[in-house]
Amino acid sequence: MELNYACSTAGAEVSELNITMEEADTRTVPHVMHAVTHGISRIIVMSADTDVIVMVFYWNVLHSHGLRKLLVKAGFSDFTQFIPIHASSAQIGENVCKFLPAVHVLTAYD
Repeated sequence: MELNYACSTAGAEVSELNITMEEADTRTVPHVMHAVTHGISRIIVMSADTDVIVMVFYWNVLHSHGLRKLLVKAGFSDFTQFIPIHASSAQIGENVCKFLPAVHVLTAYD
């Protein structure tokens, strides 16, 4: 998984991102949050993992302060697509987005 964004810290260590989460999926949201709090308004998260997609749906509804576009680039090799989380979460609604992580965990479908 790649996390790239244009937020200048001039090579300095960013204390908010010095986290001890073992799974790379769970580290995605703090990176997105950091980018948004530093003025980034459009983000593309590259991941084919459904855990990441579910987490960014949940996060986008609750904490999208200033974020205009949140896309997930998902897929493999020749078949990739951009999932517009910002638009999709608005369509399915806040309650469904809040409920998605629970359903995802209970179904254990990845």
